[in-house]
Amino acid sequence: NLVECSSPTMPVSECLLSVSNNDGHSFSREQIIFTTIGKVTILSLTPNKGFSTGGNIVDIQTAGIVRESAFCMFGSIPVAAQVHTNKRSVHCMAPEHAEGTVDVYLQQEEIYHIKVGFYTFLTPSSQVHTSKIIIKNEPYP
Repeated sequence: NLVECSSPTMPVSECLLSVSNNDGHSFSREQIIFTTIGKVTILSLTPNKGFSTGGNIVDIQTAGIVRESAFCMFGSIPVAAQVHTNKRSVHCMAPEHAEGTVDVYLQQEEIYHIKVGFYTFLTPSSQVHTSKIIIKNEPYP
């Protein structure tokens, strides 16, 4: 059976949760740890494009605390997130991906995710750009 509940507004915390099906007259013996997550607002995603070969470090700046267990989603591809000590900045390495644009999400816990923005994967150019440098050995005047 499935029990669905709405949580009241609470500060970020962990508490024990038990269930009642008779208006609070008695509660379940089993308790689970219920973790509330604060609201996180995305301020920026930089850069928002990189090569399809992956490896680009993407910086996500937030207002609100990001949990250490967070990770990033580039389309359907999950990648590890490095949460900085201020817990308001996250680095994720863009994965290898076919050329195109995907949604980027910051995922916290199993079900809580925030759309960060878009990331465009570009095919590396096959052209090599070179510059000609001429060095002359002449005496200084």
